[in-house]
Amino acid sequence: DKLTGVTNRQVFDTIIDQTIKGLKRHPGPLSLIIFDIDHFKRINDNYGHLAGDLILKTIASLAREMIRESDTICRWGGEEFIVLLPDCDHLAATELAERMRLAIANRSITAHSNSLKVTASFGIAQIKEQESIDELINRADQGLYRSKRQGRNRVSVHEG
Repeated sequence: DKLTGVTNRQVFDTIIDQTIKGLKRHPGPLSLIIFDIDHFKRINDNYGHLAGDLILKTIASLAREMIRESDTICRWGGEEFIVLLPDCDHLAATELAERMRLAIANRSITAHSNSLKVTASFGIAQIKEQESIDELINRADQGLYRSKRQGRNRVSVHEG
């Protein structure tokens, strides 16, 4: 992604496809985290798109520093990111997402002499046997929506 420096969606599609194919040869856990910045439109509306861009870059950098070398973070769209976690069950993914959530919430970002604080909401899913990529992503997305419905700035696992 040109703005944030993380993987873009096109490259991510290839990586997740190869990772899932690899699970057929070497079974193991695989989890996905989807997160987005809460009330991001308000930031752009109140402080401008340059402030929004700075927040996106800062959060992408913060998340990239927290993941393992074997993990992949992607800008999924707008203010939404997705993290692919091979060899990681939903419990470890939840711990990582919670650390990310706290790091984001505790970070002050200075834009145009304004000190901005943002929060993010997270959804997590661990792949099930014979599950498609789309089904896995959809379940993580459902976890994200649950976090939003329950007040934002939280982590939700979708096991269903």
